[in-house]
Amino acid sequence: MSRPSHPEYSAADYLIINTGATYIAEPRYGLTYLSDSSLHDLWDLIYGEVTSPVIEFTRGSFEVDGELDIQADDTVVRGQGPQATELKLGDGVDTNVFAQNTYHHNIYIGDLTIHGNRDNNTVGNGIDFNPGACTYAGTSQYWGWVHINNIQICEMDEAAIYLRSTSGTHVQSAINGFRIHDNDGDSSGYDIALLRLWDLWVGGGGQNNCADIRCSGVTTSIFDNIYFGVASSANLSVQGASDGLLFNGCRFDNSTAHAVEIIDTTSRCTFNGCTMTNFNQSGTTDTHACISLEDTTSYNNFLNCFMGHTKITGDRWTYVVDEIDTSDYNKFIGCVSGYGAIDGGNAEHFTQNEYSINGNTTIANCYKDNGAAWNA
Repeated sequence: MSRPSHPEYSAADYLIINTGATYIAEPRYGLTYLSDSSLHDLWDLIYGEVTSPVIEFTRGSFEVDGELDIQADDTVVRGQGPQATELKLGDGVDTNVFAQNTYHHNIYIGDLTIHGNRDNNTVGNGIDFNPGACTYAGTSQYWGWVHINNIQICEMDEAAIYLRSTSGTHVQSAINGFRIHDNDGDSSGYDIALLRLWDLWVGGGGQNNCADIRCSGVTTSIFDNIYFGVASSANLSVQGASDGLLFNGCRFDNSTAHAVEIIDTTSRCTFNGCTMTNFNQSGTTDTHACISLEDTTSYNNFLNCFMGHTKITGDRWTYVVDEIDTSDYNKFIGCVSGYGAIDGGNAEHFTQNEYSINGNTTIANCYKDNGAAWNA
């Protein structure tokens, strides 16, 4: 799967400037000069002038007083960088910042910060794309080429990014170079919610990402070099019959529950070179494993992963892997487990069993970090 290409570096049709008293849309030659005291109204005026606009925000802060709806194919929205351009939801607006409520493809949003002002709003996602049943080139259920890049999303009362559609929707899109923090999350508490989509590429690029993700019905997608951190539940929840996901070089850290949970008949997920640390921050003994497998007839692979360092004060943990159902064919190869307790507890290895397995799972060349084999 190749990353989608987008016209994000095309010349801007309109440059949006905040004068303090009003918003100006300075046009490219031949277009109409626009201005309005409302950013939301100015946004609609731009779509009245340009079928597929390239909209660029200057440096500064812009108050969002209504949902900015993506209204056409080939729309580009960009700022001057996450540290230079901020779109902040106004007090009591109670809406999403960017939204797509009808189908459009080839969309770019990037190079800016979205601030949800959650102390003064009760609802709202940063980017909420929910186009429903889509058609493209005569084929139903096809929605794609959405590129979210070089973006910071913070202080949302709900999720930072919420992409969802009807069953079987083709996305072929990318989310990369993001920093997400201090959001309340979707109904399950996740920063990024991806529902019923396929062909995604999600790439982080360092420890700045700090996002937890819920995948439901997501297939044939790649998650590369993402830092999953500070989760109110699991760092990652894969559910809803998701299939064919690759997690490569990711770190799962500081969850209150499992580091990774795989449930609801999800299968064929591969974790390669990943690190899972500091799970079970809630300190609940015998409840949260590093890897919780609660599906049926699954074929997941964990290759060369480090799994360990649960944070339970005064207690040590039992399982790295807790496999609940019987008809599983999971594989753990070349994995290492760390200490069972840190920060106040007895810093011991997992002294009972590294795993609880019930099916046809394969475990090969897996060791504690003191060199002993798992379950030795």
